[in-house]
Amino acid sequence: MRTQLTRDDNAIVTCTAWLWGNQGHIVTNNQCFSSQEMVDAAKFGFDVQTTGCDDSCTFATCPIGESLIEKGNVKFIKFDPTLDYAVLQITTDAKHFLSTYGYLKIRLVAPVLGEKIYIPQHSHGKAKMIATTDDDLGSKVATIHYTDYTVVRNGTTYSHLIAYTADAVPGSSGSPVLSREDNTVVGLHRMSKLSLVNTPPQRHPTHARLQLMNKFLTDAEYQHGADTPTTAPTSKAPFHFLDVGCGPGVLTFEFAYRYLNASPPTDIRITATDLSDGMLHQLSERLKDDPSLQGFASKVAVVQMDGLTLDKVESGSVDVVGSNFGLALFPGRSRGWTSAHRVLKDEGVLMVTAWDPKSTQLRWFDEIAELFNAAGGAEDEPMALPSSIVGADKEKMIKELQEAGFRNVEVYHTSHTIVFDDPNGMIDAIMNNPLTAKFLERLTREQMKSTLAALLERDAGANFFQAEEQPGSTSADLFADGRPRLISFAAYTILARK
Repeated sequence: MRTQLTRDDNAIVTCTAWLWGNQGHIVTNNQCFSSQEMVDAAKFGFDVQTTGCDDSCTFATCPIGESLIEKGNVKFIKFDPTLDYAVLQITTDAKHFLSTYGYLKIRLVAPVLGEKIYIPQHSHGKAKMIATTDDDLGSKVATIHYTDYTVVRNGTTYSHLIAYTADAVPGSSGSPVLSREDNTVVGLHRMSKLSLVNTPPQRHPTHARLQLMNKFLTDAEYQHGADTPTTAPTSKAPFHFLDVGCGPGVLTFEFAYRYLNASPPTDIRITATDLSDGMLHQLSERLKDDPSLQGFASKVAVVQMDGLTLDKVESGSVDVVGSNFGLALFPGRSRGWTSAHRVLKDEGVLMVTAWDPKSTQLRWFDEIAELFNAAGGAEDEPMALPSSIVGADKEKMIKELQEAGFRNVEVYHTSHTIVFDDPNGMIDAIMNNPLTAKFLERLTREQMKSTLAALLERDAGANFFQAEEQPGSTSADLFADGRPRLISFAAYTILARK
């Protein structure tokens, strides 16, 4: 079922819940309900689903079988913030709801590694959807990857979790994780492993990129989509992953979590490289401060070097070269392809990501560039549109990689919706980016910030729906309502082999 609660600031929060057993109990997350007052103010929608699988609806237009909306119909029974569950119970005509919509059973035996699962959910408060696969290609059935997982989020350590990569987005909190074998509940969805700009529970984009890389790795050490090698290296050197233009370490840490934190841990080492002292400092500090990373910090080497030359890396010493929005964006990147090819072992894999020229943030910068050009004089040379520089021409990139000696080049188009809980913080981060300094030669900081805010609010509107019209805000801050903004981005993941 879909739960709906309107906060004091008029923002609507939705979660997923489900009927448990034959006594009318409802199970969801504690983050969704923590008191009787919250339950009394909520709406519980049953059978929120479309007629056909290909049909779609908005939050306001989705068909609803029936709803429980009045105080006194649902009782708050029990909760646990640590385990993040809440148990409620229907007190008005529970037998009707049970006979009409059925109920789920919880399996007393814990899920096992590799167990196949599926997750019904109300993503973004819309009609019921079911996550059934581990990857966006639909090529691998969703499975349990870890049965005793630990993750640190916002300074808090969560342990003894099950982990999987089936899709989940805001609104999915409280969803049942069901076994394909017997359709019993084996877990309660609560969060993702990583957060990106304070992202609520959802699949981090890097999961999909590593899933593509796993699919591509077919040598004797790895299975398709496996999280650990089929056989541990014996006399060979540790598996070597090189992160080029690592930034704050998004790809490095995702790779570390997935392989170094495996059980048993993979014999692997990571080299994280960047030209920026600041980025390398951020990565190093996180290695020291994050308890979940400290155990394998010695396996990660942080090295300052030029990603176009990779002059501090020996030829033929790397198994996988990865670059998350780095190498593919460098000016003169053809030199970088040649260097990557040099340092890779035979059969080694290159995995890079690049922006689609039509991605949302590149369109923002194109519009700001047009303001920049309009503010110049007739004698000033116009600025080229950023999308034409940073955006990837996939056909050209394929040709460059082939000319550098790579083969089996594959390009995947990916799209991701990211939740910004603090839109102003994101804008401040853009303003502090050194690349922004060029725009400030003709535009004021206030012009830049107000333009970015207006563009972000415009594009977030495509991902937000509200049942009732709300009175307009009188604040100059477009984000004063405290509501998160969802922005869609588009990119390419490119895989190639030496």
